[in-house]
Amino acid sequence: MVLKTTTWAWLVWFTVTLFATYQFLIQMSFSVLQAPIKHDLGLSGGTVSLVAALYAITLGIMQIPVGLMLDRISSRRLITLASAALALGCALFGLAHTVPLVAAGWILAGIGSAFAFVSAAYLIRAWFPRRRFALVLGLTQGVSAVVGAGFGTVLVSDLLRRHSWNEILLIASGMGLLVVLLAATVIRQRPPMEELSGDHSPPKSKPRRSVFQSLDEVFDRPQILLVALFAGTTFGNLVGFGGLWNVTWEDAGWGHALPDAAELNAMLWIGFGIGAVVIGWFSDWIGRRQLVAFWGAMLALVANVFLVILPFHYAPWFLFAVIFVQGFAWGVSPLCYALVCENAPRRVHGIGMAIVNMVAFLFGSLLQLTPGVILGSVAEPSRLELRNALLPFVIISVLAVVISGLLIRETRCEPLLDESDWRSGIKSRASSFKP
Repeated sequence: MVLKTTTWAWLVWFTVTLFATYQFLIQMSFSVLQAPIKHDLGLSGGTVSLVAALYAITLGIMQIPVGLMLDRISSRRLITLASAALALGCALFGLAHTVPLVAAGWILAGIGSAFAFVSAAYLIRAWFPRRRFALVLGLTQGVSAVVGAGFGTVLVSDLLRRHSWNEILLIASGMGLLVVLLAATVIRQRPPMEELSGDHSPPKSKPRRSVFQSLDEVFDRPQILLVALFAGTTFGNLVGFGGLWNVTWEDAGWGHALPDAAELNAMLWIGFGIGAVVIGWFSDWIGRRQLVAFWGAMLALVANVFLVILPFHYAPWFLFAVIFVQGFAWGVSPLCYALVCENAPRRVHGIGMAIVNMVAFLFGSLLQLTPGVILGSVAEPSRLELRNALLPFVIISVLAVVISGLLIRETRCEPLLDESDWRSGIKSRASSFKP
């Protein structure tokens, strides 16, 4: 019995979402495990920040190769190998007792992780109608953030009471085998030809473009670069803050014990997961991208000021609420992938979305490193010292407001009209805009 395209589309969605969830779980585990890793290996705070940043740097650098491969090579093969690399890197990290092996394992995990979200976005665009892209992609971000980063952080914190960090990473490595198996059996590049219709129709056959032609076609579009910067100032902010410094801030700056700090950090990711779904649906519903991106960035800035700048000790319920709102507002970042698809022809969607992801994670890695550099050799920073070290997160939030408010163009959820000539497409679409 052959499954219908719609049924198989959701199987593909489940598989890529499971991969993204697994990637989030591995990535976020470091924020909880960093204290015992630092103690057992005798690392300084700066070295721990560097190890954490290695993952994000590797993930960011790999994005352009990932995008080029997705436009040219079987998605099934790529995702199977990538999930295997992530699991293997996690195992190597868990078995390591020296800094070089830890770094090697984390870099290998970063290479595998680089495929997770871009491949999910690429396959969702291939298997689902264009009008559902932001919503379905938001569901992927939502599930992976809530389950992988949210509940996963709490789970890792609970496991740490009974197991060593090495054992936890080895357990996580074993979980990756399920992702490898599903990817090898479920993933298809696109729906079967006889079931294609409407938005699913593949592009007309054209000679394969060179790597440099694809890159030139993307970099010749200023809007894609601006969208990538917006992704860096929103999702990159989330990766830097929620991926490393929020637990430290809650633990040292606010005086919460590590399990409580992990729960607060989980609330940030749960907020992001819910925000990604709600904001994606709302943007599709009202047919606006730039407007939604701007107000999401504004809300994120306000929450960031409450968390970092204002020198008040909040009641626990209010702190939970602010952290949730912060994550919810950063849920605006998945709109960047929809904006890329609406500003570029389909033949370069893979590389376009990869560039967005690259900038996001490079921003995240820099924001993970910067507070550690500001603190320097301070072993136990005061709340004021931590607040000053976290000011770059607020500055980046201001930049997100400027980019979304003044530089990103409204697409009204419509793609380029003429993919063979993007400039004429922009002119045709712009002429239909109301002032």
